Amino acid sequence: EVVIDLLDPTKTGLQIRSSEAGANSVVKIVGVTEKVVTSEKEVLATVAMGEAHRSVGSTDMNEKSSRSHTILRLTIESKKKLVEEGLSPEYRVSSLNLVDLAGSESAAKSGGDGQRRAEGSYINKSLLTLATVIQRLITASGHIPYRDSKLTRILEPALGGNSSTAIICTITPAQHHLAETMNTLKFAAR
Repeated sequence: EVVIDLLDPTKTGLQIRSSEAGANSVVKIVGVTEKVVTSEKEVLATVAMGEAHRSVGSTDMNEKSSRSHTILRLTIESKKKLVEEGLSPEYRVSSLNLVDLAGSESAAKSGGDGQRRAEGSYINKSLLTLATVIQRLITASGHIPYRDSKLTRILEPALGGNSSTAIICTITPAQHHLAETMNTLKFAAR
């Protein structure tokens, strides 16, 4: 797995550092581009810039297959509008992670070889680790292997503690992809 800055794709192999473990963990990607935006227009322009550098490729299953996971992390700072005379304003800082997971594709069905097969292997490994982390959090059993994948390491603060998660799945009604559709739905049901 390689962490790439989609706002500056010359930055590859970025390192992940965390301040502490658990619910108060702060995970940073060293050297990643951070951009201050103050309007919807600026947010959308920044997303478009990152999307333009995203890795996609053709497989037998999907003409424009995501060949990597994408994480857009928004740190939202808000200030209480009404402040009493003589008091400092109250600020609230929240984090919103929008994650687009590359789909799991079987090597036999996707027709991938060489680089596509290697990409699929990394995608499947990180999805399996994410599933394991979620299962361990749900059952509160055993060691939670956040560090087994860069995806789960980056998302560690958002997976446990005081966080909410929503999952949107892209699936197909095609009968010949039933197994992949069912696996996607099982993953989301956790």
